[in-house]
Amino acid sequence: MDKKDKKNNKNNKIVLFLIASLLLGFLGGAIFYFYGALYNQQIFSPELDLSSWDYNRSNFVIQDAKKVIINQDLKIEENQNYFSEAVVGIFKKSKSASDFYSFDEAILSGVVVSSDGWVLINVLGLATFDKNLIKDKSSFVVISKKDKKIYEIEDVVYSEEHSFLFLKIKDTSNLPVRPFFNFSNLKIGQSLLLYNLAGEIAPSNLLSKGSFSFPRSLDIFENELTLTEVNDSFANSFVFDLSGELVALVSADKQVRPISDFKPLIFSFFKNKEIAKFKLELEYVSLSNVVSPDNNFYSEGAWLYNNGLSAVKKGGLAEQAGLKTGDIITRVNEYKIDSNNDLFDVLNNFIIGDKLTFYILRNDALSEIKIDLK
Repeated sequence: MDKKDKKNNKNNKIVLFLIASLLLGFLGGAIFYFYGALYNQQIFSPELDLSSWDYNRSNFVIQDAKKVIINQDLKIEENQNYFSEAVVGIFKKSKSASDFYSFDEAILSGVVVSSDGWVLINVLGLATFDKNLIKDKSSFVVISKKDKKIYEIEDVVYSEEHSFLFLKIKDTSNLPVRPFFNFSNLKIGQSLLLYNLAGEIAPSNLLSKGSFSFPRSLDIFENELTLTEVNDSFANSFVFDLSGELVALVSADKQVRPISDFKPLIFSFFKNKEIAKFKLELEYVSLSNVVSPDNNFYSEGAWLYNNGLSAVKKGGLAEQAGLKTGDIITRVNEYKIDSNNDLFDVLNNFIIGDKLTFYILRNDALSEIKIDLK
């Protein structure tokens, strides 16, 4: 083979090598693309029904498009410390200093609502409880779930009308307080956590919120939350969100009541030292939840309506201020009444002594009505 043939043969080998490299690169890219498409279509990552009993107590992860992984069990473990700081038990005082207390023997449980030691005791739905707690507070003690410290009781305040019991821990300050979750921020399907004094935590999801009464009475209407599961061990317990905010109280019959319903009573007690709520005495319909054949009818606001009857009680605070059946309340102070802000939930931000301005539509004209809550 002469020099020229050797040179041509060498060139041919180089060309073949380059062609083979290109083909292999193309093949590798195609395989990578095909694998990615299969992955995105979840061929290798099948969809799981996490509501199935198969996964009731399982560990699981949620993975988004950025590949950020959240392990719910880790979040629960993190929140358990927060919950145990905020939840306390009430016990009959032991007759002997050598006796010990078991959290199974607590007569009631409560959640700390102020850093200086006020505790809201959950007595919702209880037909009876030991009323000696009110008459003789020295015969009872409060025990912190987390540090197991025993506290004396300084004061007890009870409202039978509202089934509301407050207790003041003696000689304490800087207690951790969990924030209250805003009702309007609750979303259907949201993950929530039930927690009781025994330290049990049960993951749950919000199925529905609100009430189906129509029209709604502003004075007796109460919101209720429906969760996926509330078993007997969580009667008179508490509901938190994944950030540790207090969402709701669970009654003795396992009804779930959002803490926002109780804000007027709690804030009224702190400000006025009285467990009381104002009464506007009116009926209304949220226009965000109704459909009218009249396309020109308003789609937002609270319409004062009562099935052809008077929606404003004669002699009540609302009538005294000038509200009338047929009025549409569009705003209260800085709160707009719409699908995110029901009138009842907006008014839960106020207490006796506050001054309100109602912005209303009457005969297609906008006007203002001022009310001093009392």
